Amino acid sequence: MYSPVVSDPQLRWTGSEKGVIHLATAAVANAIWDLYAKARGKPLWKLICDFSPEEFVKSVCFRYITDAITPEEALAMLKKNESTKKAREEEVIKRGYPAYTTSVGWLGYSDEKIARLTKESLQQGFNHFKVSQPTSRSTRWLLTILFHVAESRC
Repeated sequence: MYSPVVSDPQLRWTGSEKGVIHLATAAVANAIWDLYAKARGKPLWKLICDFSPEEFVKSVCFRYITDAITPEEALAMLKKNESTKKAREEEVIKRGYPAYTTSVGWLGYSDEKIARLTKESLQQGFNHFKVSQPTSRSTRWLLTILFHVAESRC
């Protein structure tokens, strides 16, 4: 779905995979995926998890990744591991999937805001953080704040 939209000849001259058109196309693509999952009565992760290897490969745009993996290679890999798919899904449901939040440290945030957001994120279950290092502070200072908040929680 994505490739035909961004490859439209009327959009190509604008740099269709850059800037605002890229963001708008991504928003439309995300909305379509959400509607598809809703129509099937499943959360999106479960819809995709339930795909057959063929459905999964058909859903991937290989436009820029065939130097790393081709559709045929992906299909073979998925079919090879299909017998363990249910156990892997159950393990993720049981243990969760590692994720990080980017909300705790952006350029211009005060020390207090970084501390508050870190504490809130820890309460939500996050224990990995991605921060945008402010140029006015060192990485060490930012990490000191994060570690202080995390340590006070233990």
